[in-house]
Amino acid sequence: MFPIPQYAYDHSHQLFVYRKPGSQKRPCPPAAAAPSRPLQGRRLLIASSGLLFGFIVFRRAYKKKPVSEDLAPQDFDFSARFNATASQFDEDVDCVEWLYGITKLRRKLVQQAQGNVLEAAVGTGRNSEFYDLRRIVSLTLQDQSKEMLEVAKAKWRATHPEYEHCRFIHGSALEPLPPPTRRTTDTPEDEGYDTIIATMSLCSTPGPSLFLRSLAGHLSLRNAAVQDDGGD
Repeated sequence: MFPIPQYAYDHSHQLFVYRKPGSQKRPCPPAAAAPSRPLQGRRLLIASSGLLFGFIVFRRAYKKKPVSEDLAPQDFDFSARFNATASQFDEDVDCVEWLYGITKLRRKLVQQAQGNVLEAAVGTGRNSEFYDLRRIVSLTLQDQSKEMLEVAKAKWRATHPEYEHCRFIHGSALEPLPPPTRRTTDTPEDEGYDTIIATMSLCSTPGPSLFLRSLAGHLSLRNAAVQDDGGD
């Protein structure tokens, strides 16, 4: 007669095992313990703590404070801060602006500029490559930071070396600015700018409404437009 196979249920491993007749039960090897990863846990804790600390510092540093429009001119002068960062400014913000779609918004906005154009707070000239010069009569680029303006000059001359009707003004947009270099008519309404562009500038001034009112005073009455793609 053939021996009848015997099966036994192993409760420790929840499975049926075959056992020959007369054989002794062999204990199954214990399950392998999960590998301990203390370093990975510590790294995660350290990274989380670092992110939390960085967020707290950022919030304290950039926490909005109530702003009065009755400010002295020196309260609007941040040129020292921008002078110090002008050389690496583009490198610092290129990736962030591309990821958040700001570069695409800049292109869409600036390509609408026409006539005599003033770009206030031009910075390093991050909009230079987007101008459609076929629509531009003259272009004035203004910034309060001398170092940022120097970067903008070099960028413009490299991008549009043959365009002759562009000038650069070092000074505050809150002060009176000269009229456009080219006038299409001799009427008083043509003394201002047809398009004024200010991108990512309202967030860097303590008095955004005062800044906009100052720009509005430089607009041409026959074709007025103020454009800004960033700020509060």
